[in-house]
Amino acid sequence: SRLAHLDYVPMPGGAAAVKAPWRMAVSYLYHTFGNAMWDLSLPMFDTIDRGKVEVILEMIKKDVNCPFTSSLGRFFDGIAAIVGVCYETTYEGQAAVELEMAIAEEGSAVYPYGRQEGKEPYRIPLAKIVEGVVADVQQGVSVGCISRRLHSTLIQLFAGLCDQLRSAIHIDDVVLSGGVFQNAGLLSGMTDALE
Repeated sequence: SRLAHLDYVPMPGGAAAVKAPWRMAVSYLYHTFGNAMWDLSLPMFDTIDRGKVEVILEMIKKDVNCPFTSSLGRFFDGIAAIVGVCYETTYEGQAAVELEMAIAEEGSAVYPYGRQEGKEPYRIPLAKIVEGVVADVQQGVSVGCISRRLHSTLIQLFAGLCDQLRSAIHIDDVVLSGGVFQNAGLLSGMTDALE
């Protein structure tokens, strides 16, 4: 049974978005802010040609070659581009790896987050997290601090969800799988929180 998942967002160009994380950034920004995304002061908008961004927005708005994804890996890609760490990749997982490598040593703050409860599967909205990341970027918070806060948020969110689901389905074992758990910070943080 699929009991929970991240918000679905368009993945502009399908597999092309994996090689160009800025496309996922556009998707998450539009999903969160709509056309007001153009009012944001982000390093991405200084680097990526506005015409290219507009083409991606049109693809999203017209639902052209935009399969939906709820992948945590694509979320990491989008955030990496929003904070200015990685816009294009040369190997799989590069954006997430660069975001992980930037994690500051200390910090325990988390971004606001929530879960849409009611019927299963639970949907985990991402807009509040994106809003928090964007606010930090605009206030000049370091990428290291943003990365630490993002990882801490996801660990707290997922561990809390596992605890809630355990109460509902009476299963005490958790398996962490998928490429995203090659992220040592996320894996060790989840392991500690779950234990």
